[in-house]
Amino acid sequence: MTKSNEVIINEVLKRYSGNLADFGRQSCSRRESRQGFAKFSKMFCDTLVMWGLYNTLSEETRGRAIGKYMAELRELCSRHSLPCDSIKMVTSGTNIGEGYFSEDMTQAFAEEFSGQSLHMGYIAIKISLQQCRAKRAVLALSPMLETLRNKHMVLHDIDMTRDCRYVTEHRLVEQHLLRNGINTVIKDRRRVGDHCTSWMGSSDDTKNIRYKVYNKFVQILESAEVRKSLGSRMEGLVADDDERFMARLLHHKDHEMSRLELTLY
Repeated sequence: MTKSNEVIINEVLKRYSGNLADFGRQSCSRRESRQGFAKFSKMFCDTLVMWGLYNTLSEETRGRAIGKYMAELRELCSRHSLPCDSIKMVTSGTNIGEGYFSEDMTQAFAEEFSGQSLHMGYIAIKISLQQCRAKRAVLALSPMLETLRNKHMVLHDIDMTRDCRYVTEHRLVEQHLLRNGINTVIKDRRRVGDHCTSWMGSSDDTKNIRYKVYNKFVQILESAEVRKSLGSRMEGLVADDDERFMARLLHHKDHEMSRLELTLY
């Protein structure tokens, strides 16, 4: 019986799966030296992370709150024509911090638990978008956030992204940043990987912005989250369903591709 392309790809990737991690010890930029990046894509919105309130002292309501929040976000994305790839709960916590939820929101939430023990925590839900233009996302967010405020949800952070031609090395980016007075580079390789440079803004108007520059294709290969989610469908590494993204990878195959990403908190 003839094997399908999917089966053949899976067998090869599984047989040599140990080699996928080797990218962290190799340089992918040993080509002709160039100055700067080029051929930028239009800016697009990659992900949104929403925070919703829940009562940490009433754990039985946590599951209901997650389901309710996800359903509301799914409905709003559909209503405002946001190209949503997935919506999932990513984490929860017991400290809501300051500045995210207004006093009116916390008071309204507290009233729902009148006479009961209450400690406010948050549920973080990530919305992954399919190459959504930045302008389209921003225009949709304005009415969405107004609706979400009445449902005890706020926008925690948003990723704005551009793809561009050429790749670089972590040490070169870090040297460039240090020469320009930026010393907030994140050193934890477990958080950012070998082919990503990430730093926080240092001025008053950028301190809530996290910057990233990374080799997009290698990031796919070395990302534990992506590899885990692929499971037995590792053919997604070389035969992704997102035709626009795959077309962009193929377009840049001779000179590699980097992704520039801003996370605004």
